[in-house]
Amino acid sequence: MRRFLYYNSGISAPSFSNVYSMNFDGVNEAIQTPQDVLDITTSISISGWFKTTDTSSIVQIVCKDRTSGNNRSWAVSWRGSSFRYLLFSFWNTSGVANNTTSTANILDDGLWHHFVCTYDGTNSANGIKLYLDGVLDKQGTASSTGIRNYTGTNSNIAIGAISTTGARFFNGDIEEVAIWDGVVLDSTDVTNVYNSGTPNDLTSLAPQVWCRMGDLGTWGGTNWTFPNQGSLTFDFTSVLMEEVDRIADIP
Repeated sequence: MRRFLYYNSGISAPSFSNVYSMNFDGVNEAIQTPQDVLDITTSISISGWFKTTDTSSIVQIVCKDRTSGNNRSWAVSWRGSSFRYLLFSFWNTSGVANNTTSTANILDDGLWHHFVCTYDGTNSANGIKLYLDGVLDKQGTASSTGIRNYTGTNSNIAIGAISTTGARFFNGDIEEVAIWDGVVLDSTDVTNVYNSGTPNDLTSLAPQVWCRMGDLGTWGGTNWTFPNQGSLTFDFTSVLMEEVDRIADIP
């Protein structure tokens, strides 16, 4: 079947298509939202695809996190070096950190991998879940309840770096990042999102934030603009990403 991509034309694509991802250089590139577009305080689900061979100690895939003080809400990170695992972190309303790591140690194999991280907002048993490539990989229990939210300067959601876009830069490809506020995806949802290793249309699952990355993006001569395909109205903007960072490499 022939695919049509409406690129930099002012015309929206008529249906879901997956053709391009974005490549991050691990030096200074990121994608971010405006400030405070999604202030999550209860439950959360985060989905995305990544591909890397990075051996850095810790870099961010997607987060609302400034790495210090009270300016930390949640993060999905890649930890390379001797660890080689995916890290799902969030801070309860009491300020206590909760960290869940994947058991897989081959995620830096240069192949595409899919993750879904969920937290149900409680301290009930196994309220934290981390799925990899469509399968439940790890679960745990939060120390207390809720998610601490911070607002104000540098409280944007960032893809490929911390929210200040000043550190922990991801080196590799990222695709189809989505976030749900107050929604906990279950195993059936995860199977549908993973779609046997091919990104699926998330419209029916109604994420509030959904960055299609290279698909539907426009290059403005200095940076990229990506319309949010979720229920909130805003544009993602890139930081120091060049036109060649949009690549035909997809799951």
